[in-house]
Amino acid sequence: MSDSRVRLLRLSLFAAVYFVEGAVLTYFSAFNVLYLRSFDLS
Repeated sequence: MSDSRVRLLRLSLFAAVYFVEGAVLTYFSAFNVLYLRSFDLS
């Protein structure tokens, strides 16, 4: 593969991992607040 194609694939992988990490953290932080409020802890 050419150097530019490898760079594009690495950048795409980084962007996908970064997006998934942000989505997972947002999901857990949003529902963790609801879970803690159900026990009057937050």
